[in-house]
This record gives sequence, C-alpha cells and structure tokens, in this order.
Amino acid sequence: MQTSKLLAIVVCCLALSISTYAQRIGKKKSFGFGIEYSPITDNYLSHYYVAGVGASFSFRYKVGPGYITAGTGVKAFAPNEKEGMDPEVGVQIPLKAGYKYNITKHLFVMGEIGANFYTTTYYDEYDYSDYEYSTGFIAAPSIGVQFGIFEAALRYDYFTMTDYHYENYREIETRKGVGVPTIHVGFNF
Repeated sequence: MQTSKLLAIVVCCLALSISTYAQRIGKKKSFGFGIEYSPITDNYLSHYYVAGVGASFSFRYKVGPGYITAGTGVKAFAPNEKEGMDPEVGVQIPLKAGYKYNITKHLFVMGEIGANFYTTTYYDEYDYSDYEYSTGFIAAPSIGVQFGIFEAALRYDYFTMTDYHYENYREIETRKGVGVPTIHVGFNF
C-alpha cells in the first residue's frame, strides 16, 4: 500500500513539474485521455444507479484563441441494488465536439455537444439477458485547470435517454433529460 501511494505521489509530481505546456502558443493540435467519475444526483437516474466511472479520449486543434475539440469515451454506471430491483449496468458512449478557451494559462472553459449512445443490460422473468438501446443528445459545459500536460475539470453532462415502461400492457417510450456532475482528470500531449 505504501509503495502504491509513493508511486502515485511521484507520478503527480512529475506530471505537474513537466514544463511542456500541452496547448501552448504555436502548438496546433493535441491528444488527450482521462478518467472520469460521476456521482448520481439526478432523481431519475438515482433510482437505477449510484455512480458512473469511465475513460475519455479527445483531439484538439487550434482555431482562433482556443481549440476545436472532438471527443469520445465510455462510462459505466454502477447499479443501485435496492431491494426488489435486479441490478443493471448502464453504459454510455458519447461523441462530442466543442470549443475550449483558455481564460488564463492555467484556467479554461469548454463547451461540447453531440450524440449520446446508451445501453442497459437487464434480465427478463425467464433470466434471459436483453439490452435496451437509446440514442440522444448530450451537452457538456465545463471549467477546469491545466498544469503542463495535466488537466482537471468539473463538467456537467446533460443528456437525453429513452425510458421504457408499460401502461395497459403496451410499451410506452418516453424521452428523459438527465444531468450528472462529472469530475475529469486527464493528460494532454
């Protein structure tokens, strides 16, 4: 345990001390990756999930005073194991494009929009697994800091997904708009 803590501290110190500024003046493009954590605060989602954890990948190209961004990733939502509910894992794959603007050398704001693909695995009354797919819209404003190649951001992911339920023995499909705060920690090269 001590070794892993020491290794984590060394990696953080190295990342923060690197003098390379990933999106410095004159650099036209950068690639990035990160890990993300989303606590579930939305009333609708909290019925089904407790948290989301994932990874993201991005490409940025300098245009004007900021960067055009394109990104994707994958996030798995851990099921809420309430009594009487079968646990189901939700998987989200967003495809986003946007713009990142550096307010100062270390502070940035970013806005992204795009398509959101969502799937849920569930088991029916005969214990057969099945999937529900949903495609919708995603909008993600964020604010963050960057030091060298390291960046950390607080983002709000608002996305739409399809809710299936039954009324009078008919399946009803309803669009739901949900939002989750997301903590992003990553690196840009």
